[in-house]
Amino acid sequence: MYKVLLVDDETPALRFLQAIVTKYAPDFDIAAFCTNAQEALDCLRANRIDLLMTDISMPGMDGIHLAREARALCPALCIVIVSGYAEFEYAQGAIQAAVDDYILKPVTIPHMTATLEKIKAKLDKARAEQEPALLGALLSGRAYDQELLRQFYGGGKYHFAYIRWGNLTRFNEEPLTAAVPVETQGLSFRVLQGRNPEEQILYARADAAAADFQSAAKSYVAQTCSANTWNLILSRNPMPFQQFADFVHKAEKLHRSTVVIGRHQYSFLPQTQKTEEQPHLSSALIKKLEYFCETGNKRLIKELMFTLAADWEKRQVPLIHVSRMLQQLLHTVLPYHQALARNQDTFNQEILEQIGCAAHYSELMAGIYTLLFDEALATDRRMSPEELYKCALSFIQDKYGEPISVTHVCREIGISQTYLNRLFRKYGNTSFNACLTQCRMESAMRLIREHPDMRLRDVAACVGYEDSSYFSKVFHQTTGKTPSQWAAGFAEDAAAEEQS
Repeated sequence: MYKVLLVDDETPALRFLQAIVTKYAPDFDIAAFCTNAQEALDCLRANRIDLLMTDISMPGMDGIHLAREARALCPALCIVIVSGYAEFEYAQGAIQAAVDDYILKPVTIPHMTATLEKIKAKLDKARAEQEPALLGALLSGRAYDQELLRQFYGGGKYHFAYIRWGNLTRFNEEPLTAAVPVETQGLSFRVLQGRNPEEQILYARADAAAADFQSAAKSYVAQTCSANTWNLILSRNPMPFQQFADFVHKAEKLHRSTVVIGRHQYSFLPQTQKTEEQPHLSSALIKKLEYFCETGNKRLIKELMFTLAADWEKRQVPLIHVSRMLQQLLHTVLPYHQALARNQDTFNQEILEQIGCAAHYSELMAGIYTLLFDEALATDRRMSPEELYKCALSFIQDKYGEPISVTHVCREIGISQTYLNRLFRKYGNTSFNACLTQCRMESAMRLIREHPDMRLRDVAACVGYEDSSYFSKVFHQTTGKTPSQWAAGFAEDAAAEEQS
């Protein structure tokens, strides 16, 4: 709500302006009335005012001089002069005072409401520029403008939610110190972005029921991103916005201690957070692993690693605990791989990439095993991961009309299936099968568009499907229509275009 100061030495004029603002400008609130310029300046010094509306002709200081004094006192203040004078010198004075509008009496409702809409747009833009700085001050624990906080968020309480999509790849993050509003439409809450689009905070006034906010937040988090892992943490009770930073930092800490690869979960921020015992690999298991490495028994190493992954999945072990056990495992294995040990930084970065892209712990362990023992992959490190992805994508685009599979692509490029899947998730935000299907469907639509008389089985064969019934099923899943329905719809659109 923006605060308005009305200044006029005539009471009927003040009442008329008040009536217009109250009835037609719901985003504005009359903060005070003044009948002379000195009263108005005193009010500006004592209160935060967003819009000054003043007459020109008043006893003592006139409206033009008041506008100049007010501008010097409050540089961001919006000023509108309402006057019965149309003479050039008054308009020139208003321009020099940098007023936002100069309205001649008699004031009409359409003119006044249009002016207020323009002022609101200007104030909204200025406020949007101030909000990130205010949120940053809150999150960083710096001093902030209490009155500005009240203007933005009022004195009521709020529901909060903290969201992270994707796996945890930074285990010692500094607390969040910046948040930026995200433009959204049709939502019952506002959205702030943290470090990246995968980290967001939602908030809504507690006028809405907590259950409604929680339900809307769950729906939002599930529909916004198709990540294999997401974590939604909700405030249990409404709280004033002054506690925003406290909620966010506690939610960050809870997220880091609870996120599990491949799991969608939501929870409430507890009143107190417990310190859990840090799990570790047993001495017996470490000794067994050392023996397998000494004897070069890769099969038993692989079995041990996948047994660990299966146990972590079964018990839903948080990733932060898994990462500590992985460090133990790698410290045991790396001394037997001098080439990897000499490039520790590069190897650690590849491990983090594996963690970021894995869909579950078994896939993570498969990727790590590949890094450790897949000789073919080692020879291909001359190409960057992104180059390998582009190479695989190019192969699909060239060969989609043939009965290719992930095995064909891996053999062609010389990498493992696990590594290929990771590349597609990281650089394409998709899977190999989804990419191949999309490529085939786009080609099928192009063929139907360019050759409307072509038989269905021929279209299917051209894009890599031997079974035309299965092709129709996949086409319907992709487009929502059968091939014949899609062709008919395209023909109708083309005919309508020609007629127009």
